[in-house]
Amino acid sequence: MKSKDFLTENRFINYLIATKMYKEMYRSKEGIISILLAVITTGYYCYLSSVISADSLTEALNSLLSYVLGGGFGLLGFLVGGLGILIGSISDEMIEVIDNGGMFQSLLGIVFRFYFDGAILFGVITCCIVDLSLLLLPGSFSLVWFCIAGWITAYCFWYALMLSVMLLGTSIRLMVLRHSILHR
Repeated sequence: MKSKDFLTENRFINYLIATKMYKEMYRSKEGIISILLAVITTGYYCYLSSVISADSLTEALNSLLSYVLGGGFGLLGFLVGGLGILIGSISDEMIEVIDNGGMFQSLLGIVFRFYFDGAILFGVITCCIVDLSLLLLPGSFSLVWFCIAGWITAYCFWYALMLSVMLLGTSIRLMVLRHSILHR
């Protein structure tokens, strides 16, 4: 695909379908490790729910979710800054060479990772806000719903964290690509 193909199809869902990045959520090493870490994290908190008081667990989860929420906003700032620097370093000449070589979709995949990670961080922030709101409600929750909400939040957290770290490698790959194109 060429860059002109994305002039009218320029929404998140179009980029997601073109790059097939949604498959990485469960097929990539980051996705698989995130699934495993989410299972371990959820299992641990489900175990804690049976051995400590509900008040102690609620207090601990409130603190933890507050830290995760703050960290999510911090990572979102990192993404915005990183994407700005990345986009600023890609010249029109470089884009034209990539586009003429039929590799625009690959470049889009590299840059779209920032957008995709931002969407995952949106999921983390949303999950944390919903979880914190649920913890404020009086009464107890069923263990099943506690485990489901815990797993979704833990998975989104671990995946967003790993994806953010992997963006460092994405930036390095783009630098190598830029060098190889400009020094042909």
